[in-house]
Amino acid sequence: SGSIVLDASGSSASVDVTAQDLTSNTAKVSLTGSDAIQMQSSGSVGISTSVESAKDGTTGEAGSVMLSVANAGEGQDGSVVIEAGQGLVATAAAATLQTTSNAGITLDAGSGTADSGSMSLSSGQDIDLSAGNSASPNGGHLRLSSQGGDASGSIVLDASGSSASVDVTAQDLTSNTAKVSLTGSDAIQM
Repeated sequence: SGSIVLDASGSSASVDVTAQDLTSNTAKVSLTGSDAIQMQSSGSVGISTSVESAKDGTTGEAGSVMLSVANAGEGQDGSVVIEAGQGLVATAAAATLQTTSNAGITLDAGSGTADSGSMSLSSGQDIDLSAGNSASPNGGHLRLSSQGGDASGSIVLDASGSSASVDVTAQDLTSNTAKVSLTGSDAIQM
């Protein structure tokens, strides 16, 4: 089959390849370890895939890079851990984070630690926050601000359920508006 095999099958045997540069031009590369596989570098490690081109010169679908942990055994949590000492940048045409258990998704910027930071969510279009059960934004200072722009610049508190209500509780409540309107289909109490 035209193959070259490097075999060190002893209990403590190893195969060492030392070179200034190591280049492999193959159609497929497979690394399999019954215990662990480690890749280390004092510089950078790059994993990339390019857009596939057909023989007629047309461009096909882009390749993919997959990080997967499957069939985790007893005592293994089946986790993929990505750590960066400085920054982590992820760029994509679209991104989806999805969990398959009730553990959920946690985004934590070091809350409760000396190295705590801030978290910003921004979008050029819209941000939709929804929950099937309850949503509880809370903080030492909470600000809802609408600057208008292309939209009407309004803030709406809507509890449209048959027995739903909106409760505003504060030591002081100040409203600076050009117009205040209170409308009730049944009654208004002050």
